[in-house]
Amino acid sequence: SEFIPGTVLISLLCLALVLSSSVGALGYIGVPFQDLMSGALTVVVAIGVDDMFVFHDALNRQTRKKRHLPARDRFALAFSSSLPAVVMSSLTNFLSFGAS
Repeated sequence: SEFIPGTVLISLLCLALVLSSSVGALGYIGVPFQDLMSGALTVVVAIGVDDMFVFHDALNRQTRKKRHLPARDRFALAFSSSLPAVVMSSLTNFLSFGAS
């Protein structure tokens, strides 16, 4: 697997932004931070890291196959090819945690 500079850092930055905005939004609407929420945030981080691996693999595949395309097009192809896996993973997690 080829390392593409910056993609890991960008992915981690997106994950940090999602976590901070989620905690901020919950605080804004008046939901107090509880111990259970720290466990839920751990699950969110794990799901986010899993989605990063799926996207990074798709980006590596697009880079190997279509190196002649500009980076913007390779990113778009990677997003479109990894979207079904990310959506199914997220829906499965949402339904399993929502049912419990």
